[in-house]
Amino acid sequence: MKVISITNYGTIEITLNLIKSIENLNYDYIIYTLDDKVESELKSLNKKTKLHSKLFDCDYNSFSTLVFNQICKEKIKVICDQLASCEEDVLYLDSDVVLLRDISQYIDDNINDFNFLIQYDELVCPGCIYIKNTEESKIFFNHLYDIIDPTYRDDQHYINTILDTINYGKLDRSLYPTGKTYFTEKVQVNPYLVHNNYLIGNNDKINRFKENNMWFI
Repeated sequence: MKVISITNYGTIEITLNLIKSIENLNYDYIIYTLDDKVESELKSLNKKTKLHSKLFDCDYNSFSTLVFNQICKEKIKVICDQLASCEEDVLYLDSDVVLLRDISQYIDDNINDFNFLIQYDELVCPGCIYIKNTEESKIFFNHLYDIIDPTYRDDQHYINTILDTINYGKLDRSLYPTGKTYFTEKVQVNPYLVHNNYLIGNNDKINRFKENNMWFI
């Protein structure tokens, strides 16, 4: 399994927290970067990176903005690239996720014949996906990339429109909670990870991680 994520300089701090949580579990990983500044900074800290694009600025981009939607589309592209470049399975995590314990046994017990396992609450959330490296997965994510129109909506909207085209499973929402499940609904039962979404603002996300003892840097 290879853990991957994507970041620009605007989210470097929260990405470093994700990386530390990955390193704590001794998982192999690669962070796809979207500008020279974040690539240089992470390389100087001996983090495993790959410069994916230089088309984005270094600023933090809030949910539902055009640049946010464009970055969400590039997220799907890096998933496609990673699946094509190797034979191992892929765990994609948004930068505002923190890993808390080893997921290996859970995945072995639950992947079954599914092509991927994905986070969900009301809808599935592509900020946390374990992807089996199958031909069906490659076709699905390449198609998803092709249909995303960043001028309209983000990747979450589009992935929910094509789920009937592939065999997939949902991660247990109490063990792989979104920010709504964990922080708002207070479903807190020794999760494998927590996704710090349903909150707008980079500093607010950092503070919420710190308040909940999930800040590792």
